[in-house]
Amino acid sequence: MSLDEFGQTFSQEAIDEFGTKLLNQYGEEVCEAASVIEGQNLSKDSVRSYKPQIRQILYACSDMNPTPRDVADHIFDADKSSGTKSLMVSAIERYFKSIGEPQKGEKVRTITNNEGITEKDFNTESTISGWITKDEMLRIEDKIFPENSEQINRLSFVDQSWVITLEHKALAMTLFYTACRVGEICKKDSDDHGILVEDIYSESDEMNLYRLKKKGKGYKRDMTAVPGKLIDVLQEYLETNNIQEGEVFPFTTRTAQSKIKEIGKVYKHAFGDFEHMDKLTPHKFRHGRITDIANTSGLEEAGQYVDHASPETTDQYRHITTEEQRDALPEESGSADGQQIEKLMQELDVDSVEEAIEAVSGD
Repeated sequence: MSLDEFGQTFSQEAIDEFGTKLLNQYGEEVCEAASVIEGQNLSKDSVRSYKPQIRQILYACSDMNPTPRDVADHIFDADKSSGTKSLMVSAIERYFKSIGEPQKGEKVRTITNNEGITEKDFNTESTISGWITKDEMLRIEDKIFPENSEQINRLSFVDQSWVITLEHKALAMTLFYTACRVGEICKKDSDDHGILVEDIYSESDEMNLYRLKKKGKGYKRDMTAVPGKLIDVLQEYLETNNIQEGEVFPFTTRTAQSKIKEIGKVYKHAFGDFEHMDKLTPHKFRHGRITDIANTSGLEEAGQYVDHASPETTDQYRHITTEEQRDALPEESGSADGQQIEKLMQELDVDSVEEAIEAVSGD
């Protein structure tokens, strides 16, 4: 949404109406934050170009001082031309400079210049705001998505109703169980494509996945194992929508983001807040899946699954669960003596301290 915000062409009434629309769309906090670039030695044309981009970025990140990584993720996934993405980088650079955080703007430019050139460069920001847990994903599958053989699930609440379709289900499960970025499974523009029908191998529960690499160019990986339930959902989705060839998800990344946003809103209405994030976005599935694999099978295995260049890169994605945090607390883990006793009981294969004493004393 944009308008000549300086009154050179439009009447004051039109400007006031536009301002109201902006407040309704983005909220007062975002609009006020974006206005910080006014009076910062910029031309009126520059301010007029930058403010819409800043509003969109801050709104998407749900943070008036987002991390460079969050900004880069949003720009990376945005359904925009390369020229507009360049404008977004320049705009957020100016915004960070205006709030006294110029180093963050420099970091965004470094990451986006690489455009995912290497996983190491694209994932160097260690502060990542949010991820979906395996339990939350399973809850969505069980309670929000249409059941098997059903095409839609109507969910009604006091103040809002949604229709969640098989398309929502196939998209979200593909994002999670492949750990792909949204731009790797949906087409970004008319010259690109995401996952194709012929990339799905139902006989062996495998898929050929595209991982964006140097200068944003994807290359076809070898077969990648995926859960059988994902293949089943994709097959049902393709048959229902009569998709026999071409793109599995023949819509843009922007459309995909909107569908994921709808799922997130339903979840909050049904179950309350997510455990580790404010809102659900496509990239949160990637972090959640890598975390799940790393915690179950190991950091190296998780890195190999998503084709990371090094364990250090994977470690940027792997999040510590609350259970692990609790185990690390001295209050929860017990005293050193207590831990030694528990270890001894395990070694002796006994169920009580008394039995351990008897076993050791030979009584």
